[in-house]
Amino acid sequence: MKKLISMTDFVENLRDEMTSKGDLNFKETKNYFDKVFNYSDFLKQPLTLGMFVPTDENGNVFNEPNSTNWQNFTESGKYRDIKFQEAKEKVLFKDANVKPVEDYYIVKIGKREVWISWTHRTIEDVQHINRAYEMDFELTESALKNFS
Repeated sequence: MKKLISMTDFVENLRDEMTSKGDLNFKETKNYFDKVFNYSDFLKQPLTLGMFVPTDENGNVFNEPNSTNWQNFTESGKYRDIKFQEAKEKVLFKDANVKPVEDYYIVKIGKREVWISWTHRTIEDVQHINRAYEMDFELTESALKNFS
């Protein structure tokens, strides 16, 4: 799975994958339920801006480091590059851009734009938006590690 899907679709896909193997032993059954529970926990995570684009510890969007900038050759520049890479590894959705608008953000993935406020929203809400607007929120490798 590379795209954000509903919990029902996740369970059905996993069930089909597991039952196609024939007889399931205890270890395989436990693995199945672990994946289901992990995906459920993943969907319940509250949204943060850092799930879409790299942000610093205060939630401010990082500008991608520019290797031609002289500051990147200083210790502080090296530190900023490392922090940017760490933040980039926490991004859960591929190819997202955000635009701040008052108290919410417009997230653009591909040609589609959708507003997302961070108040009381979860990844599951994004999945509902994904389905309603026929968007393709593709997950990063970091996201896939959450439930595999």
